[in-house]
Amino acid sequence: MARKARRTTATTTDLPLQPVLVVCGVERALVDAAVRGVRHKFLQAPMADFNHDRLSGRTAAVEQILACARTVPMMARQRLVEVNDAEALNAEALDKIAGYAAQPAPHSVLLLVARDIDRRTRAARALEELGCLFCYQQLDEDSVVRIAQERARALGLTLDEEAAQLLVTAVGTELLLVERALEKLQLVVGSGPVPIEAIEEHTAQTRVESIFKLTDAIAAGDRARALEVVGQMLDAREAPLRILATLAWQQRQLIRARDLLDRGTPAPEVLRSVKVFRFGERFLRSVRALPRQRVASGLLLLERADRAFKSSRVKPRLALESAVLQLVALR
Repeated sequence: MARKARRTTATTTDLPLQPVLVVCGVERALVDAAVRGVRHKFLQAPMADFNHDRLSGRTAAVEQILACARTVPMMARQRLVEVNDAEALNAEALDKIAGYAAQPAPHSVLLLVARDIDRRTRAARALEELGCLFCYQQLDEDSVVRIAQERARALGLTLDEEAAQLLVTAVGTELLLVERALEKLQLVVGSGPVPIEAIEEHTAQTRVESIFKLTDAIAAGDRARALEVVGQMLDAREAPLRILATLAWQQRQLIRARDLLDRGTPAPEVLRSVKVFRFGERFLRSVRALPRQRVASGLLLLERADRAFKSSRVKPRLALESAVLQLVALR
């Protein structure tokens, strides 16, 4: 197979039916869309049902996987060998798959789907060099807002910038949650423009309100109130990691707004720049109440807490409450 440009970070879910595809990443909505796209292209072929093998990296040996990929298709041009849970394959197995990718069978598409691939390994680097590796990383907020507008159009809905930003602020940057919220709005609105009021009523707007309450408590140094708000959010089944991520997003917005205000930018322009369309006055009060250095220190604290969340065995609730108490104590 000829060498292609590196594709470590994928930006499209429309993948080619090339001999080896490794699809991974934390943004599961894009991973799933890419896999569906490959299946859809393959299933248009004759005798597709007889030439579609589905295996699991948890149970299938690499020899079985490669044997399926080398098997000649039945009365068709290609066969699709789909391996889910590919993150369970060990380093030796991935090395063999990378070796196969350098000289693949031309009549097969070997599709490996993984939650994550360690791109520092020899196999991952080889797959990357061959153009086989498609990783879907966490999207930034602006990208999710844009995708929300695109997905809304596909459902017959129209989201203007304010509505799209409010939706993403309300549900977070995870595309699966954005898609579910849009489906709910489609049931409510039907088609056409989505009113701000519908988003506020039907997409957990209480999450945004709770974050402002939490920020107010942190600014006031009110430990009891901060823990009370965190408890209310957890009781509403907000995931601790999502609360932490939203709080970090809020801190970044505070820093950006403070920088703009310090440069003499008018308040309405500041709000437009940081894309705060609702709770504008309340947001600006928080910006003015919290010294910039305190917010910057808080953001560093939250970044450390995020790493601890993902690597520690401490219970998530305790880790979140500890991070919030440390924020309150900052001066």
